[in-house]
Amino acid sequence: MMIHKNAKIFVETGTSRHEENCFDDGCSTLILGSFANILGLQFYSVDIDEKCCIESREAASIFGSNVEVMQSDSVAYLADFDKGLIDFLYLDSFDWKNPAPSQEHHLKKIKAVYSKIHKNTIIMLDDCALKDEEKCTLVSKYLDEQGWKVHANGYQIIYTYD
Repeated sequence: MMIHKNAKIFVETGTSRHEENCFDDGCSTLILGSFANILGLQFYSVDIDEKCCIESREAASIFGSNVEVMQSDSVAYLADFDKGLIDFLYLDSFDWKNPAPSQEHHLKKIKAVYSKIHKNTIIMLDDCALKDEEKCTLVSKYLDEQGWKVHANGYQIIYTYD
């Protein structure tokens, strides 16, 4: 889908730490970084936690200049993003174990970045199928109201506009 839509700029909120942690914590930074490196795309990952950023930078260093890991609040980073329109947006970050703040933070992120996406953007939300603890409810409702369509629905939800 990313190739079909000619995606060139990927943005992720919440970094993967290191390869050994992939099973429990996910490997999105490494997977997307590898994809960006192979296809010559730009991938930006943001996390508020300094230690996570250090570990993620180290793990992603094999991908060279195709991957940038920044330490910042994800809402502020998305609001200020100035690298072009985002073609693939992966919203993770923020602990899901306390659902109300997680849902509110996800909603703030999509509203902050909304002017930086376009009709061909692919939006992926993480941690959406956790019983009574998922963090995608508010952002899913917002995207539905904006006319986005669910392309895949499971632990992660993928939205496309067309």
